[in-house]
Amino acid sequence: MFMVKIVLGVIGIIIVAGFIFIGVEVYKRAMVPDYAELRRSPDSGARAETALNVPAGARIESLTVVGSRLAFVVRHPQAGDSLYVMDALRGRIIAVVRPAEADTASGPALGVDP
Repeated sequence: MFMVKIVLGVIGIIIVAGFIFIGVEVYKRAMVPDYAELRRSPDSGARAETALNVPAGARIESLTVVGSRLAFVVRHPQAGDSLYVMDALRGRIIAVVRPAEADTASGPALGVDP
């Protein structure tokens, strides 16, 4: 009878550990966009380069990692600041937020570069 209690205790611990593992995986997949692609990266030590089309004289002021995306502020010498959002997995710009022109009162302009 004592062995049955031990076996049932071990089975209970395995079941609880399985539920915890499933809960953690569901949480990761819900909170991190493109989580499956991050895990499938063939060579995590590989270095990728992409061209960033910013005007001459522009500087990157700050960089923030948001999930699998990079958000950075670019300071232009004449036009003010712009916010660029880049998909780090694909190496392309998703959106560019620029200040609106002085004669429009519609708010910030949101553009997507091709």
